[in-house]
Amino acid sequence: MGCLVKVLVLCLLATTAGAQTGQVTQPGATTATTEDPNALASPYSIYSPLVSGINLQQLYNRFLDAYIDPEQYIVGPGDGFSVLFTAGDIPDLSGEVGSDGSLFIKSVGRLMLFHLTLKEALEKIRTEVGRVYAPSDFSVQMSTFRVSRINIIGEVVRPGIYYAPAIWGASEVLGLAGGVTPQASLRNIRLTGFGTDVAVDLVRFAFLGDRQYNPMVCKGNLLIVPDRRGGSGHVAVTGAVEKPGVFEYVSGDRLADLIAFGGGAVGKLDQMEVVISNDGVETARLDGASPTLATQVLQPDDNIHLVWKANRTEFGMITVAGAVVRPGQ
Repeated sequence: MGCLVKVLVLCLLATTAGAQTGQVTQPGATTATTEDPNALASPYSIYSPLVSGINLQQLYNRFLDAYIDPEQYIVGPGDGFSVLFTAGDIPDLSGEVGSDGSLFIKSVGRLMLFHLTLKEALEKIRTEVGRVYAPSDFSVQMSTFRVSRINIIGEVVRPGIYYAPAIWGASEVLGLAGGVTPQASLRNIRLTGFGTDVAVDLVRFAFLGDRQYNPMVCKGNLLIVPDRRGGSGHVAVTGAVEKPGVFEYVSGDRLADLIAFGGGAVGKLDQMEVVISNDGVETARLDGASPTLATQVLQPDDNIHLVWKANRTEFGMITVAGAVVRPGQ
């Protein structure tokens, strides 16, 4: 599916070749040039010193390689569908969802697909086409993805209005704006507009693979990248983890999440203790095997330190045999 998505995106972008660029002005920002819809996001790194090892181009690749969930993708104007027939004497049918949310298919009629998920839309098309043709004689697939107009403001290199395929997530769209500034927040980005108001957390997406925090963009969305210096603090993970680091704090952060942000424990976590301190004062000490790690909620400026358990002794049964005085267990 990942390869198919890449092919479809490239085909879609190719159909918009020759699009004109223009000038747009954002309140409180300098004039920016609208990006050509054909341009794919170029590689760039997140500049924030609070998050090391994240590259948004890698997130872009991960997103396009990922499976597009037909139960999450919402069909809209500009999306294209094809009906492919197995019999060579029946020409394939295709159509594009219009501005009213309907799809016209020759010999079948007009189908209203507005606000249906991709799964629901495919099922509806199959049902209606099946009233005219034998269900065993055809298949239905999505052929093109629509292009969405996105307004990006805040702490990005080039604020402005951009065009992107609707299967792109927030991380890919930020690439069109040249990336984020050194003071940008990566965990408190908002995607709003047209009934949408969701959080974008690129740290959680990068380290935990949680795609809900890198949502797909929709037509008319506003992507707001705030200054992290106005946030609510930071959390740090140190000690026996793969990649110690400092991260922006987001309300609801849990202990297990932060350990994952640090690349996980170096060795077996159940052989360690997890020490939580704040402002130099120890506030909790948990066994690495405790289920509390998954539910323990952190506070702003907490420091998590993983240490090996002191004087750990393991007991087990061994068998002694051969030329000894007392063989046995």
